[in-house]
Amino acid sequence: MFIAIDGLDGSGKSTAAANLASLLRSSGRDVVVVEHPGDTVFGRMCRRLLLKSGKAAVVFSAAFLLCDMMSTGFKARRGGRDVVAVRYTLSILYLPDSVSGFVHRVVESVLPAPDLSVLIDVDPCVALERVEARGEAEEVYENPEDME
Repeated sequence: MFIAIDGLDGSGKSTAAANLASLLRSSGRDVVVVEHPGDTVFGRMCRRLLLKSGKAAVVFSAAFLLCDMMSTGFKARRGGRDVVAVRYTLSILYLPDSVSGFVHRVVESVLPAPDLSVLIDVDPCVALERVEARGEAEEVYENPEDME
């Protein structure tokens, strides 16, 4: 089984994924949770670029995110384990409107489709409060305009 959980930064994706994985494990399932961007070389590059601004950073962060999703998702899926992905194809929609639809369609054509997609909908102001409470560096899209 492959479940994807998407939503704004600070929406509770990681918490939901951990709770779901725990529930599935309690019923005897072998579950892996993968976060995107993850701890691959692609994920680390994506995270670095998300702390920068400019068109090049946007383009390359999206490319590295796609590579990260491919490297972790396909490996976990091949292993016969259930996969709960924190961030998946909907995360591409943070790109500018002029390209987000096209890039999203391309990404969905390349990556395996989840058996279930969950979108956590939270007010952007609440999500931003949660992000700020973490005390981490602010990513380029963690602002009221982009979160809306």
